[in-house]
Amino acid sequence: MKTPVFLSLFFLLLLSSNSSLVQAQTLEGWVRTDYGRPMPGVKMKLYESFGGANGPILDSMLTDANGFYRFNNLPPGHYQIIPEKYTDPLNGVSLQDVIKISREIILAIEVFRPEVRIYAADIAQNGVISTFDLVNIQKHLLGVELVIAPGWKFLDHRVATLGFPLPPLNFAPTVFSLYNGPVTDANFLVYKLGDVTGNAAINRFTDSEDRSGLPPHQFQLPNLALQAGQSYHLQLRTTAPLDLMGYQLALRYPTEVLEVLHSQASTDGLSQTQSHINPAEGWIRALGYQENAEPLAAGQSLLELHIKAHRSGQLSDFLTVDEQALSAQTYDAALDAHPLHIQFSASAPTARSAFQVAPNPFSGSTRFEFYLDAPTPVRLSIFDARGRQLQVLQAHYDAGQHQLPLSGDHLPKNQLLYFQFEAAGQLEVGKILQQD
Repeated sequence: MKTPVFLSLFFLLLLSSNSSLVQAQTLEGWVRTDYGRPMPGVKMKLYESFGGANGPILDSMLTDANGFYRFNNLPPGHYQIIPEKYTDPLNGVSLQDVIKISREIILAIEVFRPEVRIYAADIAQNGVISTFDLVNIQKHLLGVELVIAPGWKFLDHRVATLGFPLPPLNFAPTVFSLYNGPVTDANFLVYKLGDVTGNAAINRFTDSEDRSGLPPHQFQLPNLALQAGQSYHLQLRTTAPLDLMGYQLALRYPTEVLEVLHSQASTDGLSQTQSHINPAEGWIRALGYQENAEPLAAGQSLLELHIKAHRSGQLSDFLTVDEQALSAQTYDAALDAHPLHIQFSASAPTARSAFQVAPNPFSGSTRFEFYLDAPTPVRLSIFDARGRQLQVLQAHYDAGQHQLPLSGDHLPKNQLLYFQFEAAGQLEVGKILQQD
């Protein structure tokens, strides 16, 4: 039986009058930092969302130079957008962030601003900010452990309009409905884990790393004339009084020329100090800070190094600041970052010079050679492999170069012994061997 003509026309008119129910829609928005800078090159992945769960990916695109994106011709429904962009884990992350998190979030010495950037402090991404997050940032800065995620994080812009206090740190709704027409405000805020100061470069390869414009703080190392086979002590010192909140620094050296036996970030004036050596790759990283800036005197030591030369030459030819690994910076009382510059002094009147044990191995006796900045007592302890103390020598020496002889008459032969040399904060440990 054929359908009457008037009935067919009725259905056509009905579909025409309700065409808005199936009309294709657009879903668009922008991606920006919390200070309004657009984020280009973000991969925006579009999913059809069923009950909040991710369905199959439908489409993807990159945000343009203005951080804008638009998906066209979408049927009504619920959609989920997942932004994605990778960057260096340490992009924008420095000791400045550690101090800010400690002072303004954990200790609440000052009010944390802007509030939305608190999400960047949750390094563990567990919804809680604690000293655990501070430790993780410092581990990454020192190269001990890579714990900061290597990408940007994205927050539904609607979170910023919900008022304060902010929702939980893991709150990030990204579901948008197109049942009531197009969505033109599917916007996202972007932040970098660890970067609570907002210093991360949008494009790490074109943005300037030094944005402060503040004058550098100068530090000094002795430009020692190294002799192959000799070991040396040197100290990184301030050249002028500074109100310092903290500093961070990476040094690099060729492993075939230098060996760093020990490094110690000085605790003089700074309550939190750490250093780390990577002998295989040939670098040292050090940092130190305090919650409140205290004046440091000129000539104050921030870092002590015990090195051994495998080739003769000037120290300045081999030891360099490694800006690629970690930006060399200091932080003043206002927590503003200054470039950290190192000058190599022509002479080293205040530096501890060579420390060595010679001969070693020895037969009958050996000597400990050392240099003292000022008159001080010296203590030398000898231990066996079980940690039992076998001998102690103590004496008081004036400033300058000295030798402390050690007799092997009462020491065992043909087994490794261990020494500990102490003098005014200087600590040396090592092995000696007396042979027949």
